[in-house]
Order: sequence, then structure tokens, then C-alpha cells
Amino acid sequence: MADKMTKMELEEPDKLQIFFEEFMEYVKHNRTKIMIIAAAVVGLLLLIAGWVIYDRSYESKAGELYEAAFLVEKSGEAQGAAMAVKQYKDLMAAYPRSNAAVFASYRLGNLYFKVNRYDEAIGFYNQYLEKASRSNDLTTLVLSALGASYESKKDLKKALEHYEKAIITPADNGFVAVNYQNAARIYEEMNNKAKALEYYKKALAITVDPSAELLIKRKIALNS
Repeated sequence: MADKMTKMELEEPDKLQIFFEEFMEYVKHNRTKIMIIAAAVVGLLLLIAGWVIYDRSYESKAGELYEAAFLVEKSGEAQGAAMAVKQYKDLMAAYPRSNAAVFASYRLGNLYFKVNRYDEAIGFYNQYLEKASRSNDLTTLVLSALGASYESKKDLKKALEHYEKAIITPADNGFVAVNYQNAARIYEEMNNKAKALEYYKKALAITVDPSAELLIKRKIALNS
């Protein structure tokens, strides 16, 4: 009949009782071991929580220093650039592992480039590349800036190397046409008209700037 209990159902409470008794017996004989494991787990959780709190505070303080330096840089004051350089360097020294320090190296590269101190610019741009993700628009800009730095130093081989790296960065950006033009210009300076023509045509195919389009067409005509 449906209201009669099966043998398994009758035995189930006994099994639960046996399991509970065995478990309590295990706890009784292994209390010290269990307490050590529990303490270790709690300690690990507290350590992780402490690290998360510390890391957030670390990044927050670094971010505040970056914002302060950036405002000084963009203030337009006569000594603004020099003060910003010092503040960015202080930030990188105090918080070297922070995201703000990575961006500070990019800003320092730009500041040194503007005053024609290309070796220092190259050094800071490379520091950025060592730590930053390769799949973002800023990395493309840094590679292009490295190309411009080497071009200014008349190191055409290195300039071309970095312009071509900028072209193939995986970021979805609007700088590809500009970097094709940059590479084409270097090939032109190296008297490689065939490659210059190839790259100018690639730039023309994707450029959306009417003034740039006119310039590229002139270059294509000169190198044809």
C-alpha cells in the first residue's frame, strides 16, 4: 500500500544518526587539527581582505598624485612642465606598481619629447610599454611617439620599426592611416620609392581626413 514505509525509508534515520555520531566522534578525536585548519582558513581570508583594502588605498593615493601632476602640467604656467616632471617622477618612485605610475611614464615621455630630449622620451615610452597592455589605443600612440623620437634622432631604421609596430597593434583605433603615412615617409627618406608608394596607397585606402587625402595623393604622384 502507498501509506506503508519501505525498508529503505525505515533505515534512513538510522543511517543519518550513525553518520552524525561518527562525525562527532571524528571531531572529538581531531579537534586540534580541525581548529588549526579553521584558523588557517580564517587567517587566509583576513590576509586576502587586507591585501584588497591595501591595494585599493595604494591605487587611490597614486591616482590622486597623478591627477595633481596632470593639472599642473596642463595649467599653462611657465614652470608647469618642470613641476609636473618632478611630480610624475615622485609618483613613480612612491607607487611603482600602480596603474597611475604606468600612465605617468607616458606623460613624462611626452614632456621630454616636447623639449627635444629624445633619449629621455624614449626611455619613459619604453617604461610604459614594459608594463601596459598591448591592446589599447595609448600603446599605439606610444609606439608612434617612439617612431617620431627615433626619426628626430635621424635613426630611420628604428623609426620605421616602431611605426610598423604601431600599424599592427591589435587596438581598434583610428591611427592606422597616420602610421601608414609615417612609415611611407621613412621609406621615402630611405629612397625606397616602391615601399613608400605601397604604404601611401594603404594610407589612402583608409584615411577619412580630406586634407590628409590630398597630401597622400601628392605623395603617391611623386613616388609613382
